[in-house]
Amino acid sequence: MLKKIVLILTAALFMPSAVAQDLDYGESEFTANFDIDSAHTTDGTNYKTSANGEAGSYGRV
Repeated sequence: MLKKIVLILTAALFMPSAVAQDLDYGESEFTANFDIDSAHTTDGTNYKTSANGEAGSYGRV
């Protein structure tokens, strides 16, 4: 009985990630208009950027 509960809970935890991988976002689903003002790094691996422009929108263009 306990094994069944553990298996069901494990399956329930992994189900959302399995379904999310099959989503088809298609082309032009998100558009944004912005310019990158600057980009810099302090450790050679991680970058910080600054940008401005329009926020963007979802939907076909």
